[in-house]
Amino acid sequence: MSDHLAWVYAFTFLIHLINTLSYSVRIVGVRTGRIAASIALFNIFVLVARMAHAFQAPLLAKRAEGRLLADQAYDVVWEFRTLLVAATIGSVVGALLSPTFRKLFASYVNQFDSMRSVPRLLLHCASKIGGSVVRESLKPPSLANIQYFRSLRDIPVKLALMNLLAISVLTAGVFASLLAGYESPEVRATAVSLAPVVTGLATIILMVFIDPKLSALTDDMLDGKASPSYFYTCVITMVVTHIGGTILAQVVLAPSTDAIRFFASAL
Repeated sequence: MSDHLAWVYAFTFLIHLINTLSYSVRIVGVRTGRIAASIALFNIFVLVARMAHAFQAPLLAKRAEGRLLADQAYDVVWEFRTLLVAATIGSVVGALLSPTFRKLFASYVNQFDSMRSVPRLLLHCASKIGGSVVRESLKPPSLANIQYFRSLRDIPVKLALMNLLAISVLTAGVFASLLAGYESPEVRATAVSLAPVVTGLATIILMVFIDPKLSALTDDMLDGKASPSYFYTCVITMVVTHIGGTILAQVVLAPSTDAIRFFASAL
């Protein structure tokens, strides 16, 4: 495995790890009563994910271009599918780390309330005391969470299906554009430039239908209009469908590649 590919696997894993942990921020915000601070602090993790995303595509594109120029045999489809597996693994690890992350992140939010400085908080996290906080926050996933799915009526089916679809398209979008460009080198630049169009459609679903619903539910939880059981059911459902979306991306990859190649040729 080349160094470039190893970094791409690492970036893919990190992106979906952070994206899965993002659902826990709402729970932390409700528990601490500091939703704005929770979101602001998590933006640090979001910045890391965006930086990883910014390097992921160029490194993968460079690898594909090198094979094209050298006219080497290259099973790009298999490689991209293993990257989708890395996305699924990152999502699963994020789900397993969610209990620990919630406890640890809640302590950071409370510390920020007294420090009111992100640099000071980061120094505190890197200190010996910060290391002890991490050890104290270790918490394995609990099978008790299954109780939130005792009643199928409580599961937000429409929200779950939209999240499943959006995550699958977001996960496969960049890979599909690169794959389309590799399979049709004559429209490679156009195919790669269509990636934001594909992922943009999925982002619209997230921003217009899913995020507002979860935000309203979080406010209802704070106001006592929604039960804790329903709130946690919705959050856990989002985590499960995020994992499912990365798996569904394996199915979405081929038709997305064909669609991008078709529009790239038609433009």
